[in-house]
Amino acid sequence: MSRPERVLTPDRSPQHRFGYELRALRKARRLSQDTLGKLVHVSGDLVRLIELGERQPTQAFAESCDRELNAPGVLARLFRAVEEATDSRPDTDNTVVGIGSAVSHGPDHRSDETIPVEMLTLTGETVSLAINRRALVGGALGIPAVLFLGGATAVAPTMADGTLSDVLHNMRQMRTLLAMQDNTFGPGAVLPTAVHQASILQQLRQAAGGKARDDLISLQSAYGELCGWLADDLGDPRSGQHWIDRALEWGHESGDTAQTGYVLMRKAQRAADADDAAAAVGLARAAVRSGGLPQRVVAAARQYEAQGHALTGDDAAFQEAIEAAYNIVAHVSANGDESRAAWCTPAYVAIHEAAGLMRLHRPELAAAKYEDALAGWSSDMHRDLGIYRGRLGAAYAAARQPEPAAAAGRSALAIAQRTGSGRILAELQPLATALAEWRSSPAVRDFLAELRAVVAARATGPGALPPTTMGRS
Repeated sequence: MSRPERVLTPDRSPQHRFGYELRALRKARRLSQDTLGKLVHVSGDLVRLIELGERQPTQAFAESCDRELNAPGVLARLFRAVEEATDSRPDTDNTVVGIGSAVSHGPDHRSDETIPVEMLTLTGETVSLAINRRALVGGALGIPAVLFLGGATAVAPTMADGTLSDVLHNMRQMRTLLAMQDNTFGPGAVLPTAVHQASILQQLRQAAGGKARDDLISLQSAYGELCGWLADDLGDPRSGQHWIDRALEWGHESGDTAQTGYVLMRKAQRAADADDAAAAVGLARAAVRSGGLPQRVVAAARQYEAQGHALTGDDAAFQEAIEAAYNIVAHVSANGDESRAAWCTPAYVAIHEAAGLMRLHRPELAAAKYEDALAGWSSDMHRDLGIYRGRLGAAYAAARQPEPAAAAGRSALAIAQRTGSGRILAELQPLATALAEWRSSPAVRDFLAELRAVVAARATGPGALPPTTMGRS
């Protein structure tokens, strides 16, 4: 019997925070401590001690783990905080003897050097840390006019409105860029940076007031929604749920009805993916009722409402909701301010019509609709292309056309390998089951063999993913 996993204490020191995030990243990739140790050329026991905060990491270890866990810069940045804390600690600190680390167990009398900071973890939880001021400011990506004074964080009182406006603009642009990178490189390369940006916003809002504070919280809600999507795609729906719930809380707190409605739409999407028909319909309608939504967000909500109706077999209600979504996107100006759901295009609505047709047991029509929608699919939506090619394969399999089903599956699998998307692999698992009866076909046999090899490699190597995950349509 394996020993029970010890609860970690990330609020104890930067070293313990490093261990906490290391464990979160390792578990997100479904790696054991021994497996990670082999990848970075240390013992599994050393990985365990570092996670527990009982052994100080080295820079080489942090950089190797960042590389193997597909989290560029995350642990290296945390290591710098560990190093700063170690450098600033007096020689008389009460330390743990015999394990090569300097973990303080006594009170910290250097209040001028360390400050309590509220940070967000990769799973969306809030922890309070005592962090060296220089390390924290250095890790804030150079955002101007952020000061950490007197044991508390504060926006510099001399910050002009224009400066804050620039910060908000830049961070909004960063979120857009991260969403684009996710579709190209996959969630593992994006989530740590998104969480870091959300943590910076957490600090900025502490001393802000009025409209400035509301704007910061609204943007934090947008980052929370993105983190939820990324966690889902990594195969961690529990963390995804935590993030999306926080995003909704922040949206309400900010008073931004458009952002709140957007998050409600996303919750409807998750409900449809989980085959929860009542929640999909109810949340989609709540999103529309929230008011002030960009028209593309309304269209997206209606298409997820349509999925809820399809799940219950209500063909008429499904058609009404899908047609409403089509009508909305057909009349939205290409130059309009629709940045919150720029992805909701006629092709995207067609994808969801195909998904509903599958739920209504019309696979031939669904396959044709998928083919039409994907023929002009944007190259910027690379990862989503893999998801929908997987669903195209499922439609062909249900229509008893195994060769085109296998071809679509192989195309999706290639994208899954490039992006590390758990969602794509999730789409391919039922396809593999559906194609089993045609395993004598060379096309089917080749696809099944390739899928088995990828799943086996992901189960033991870097970027490991679970065999099934919640998808997002």
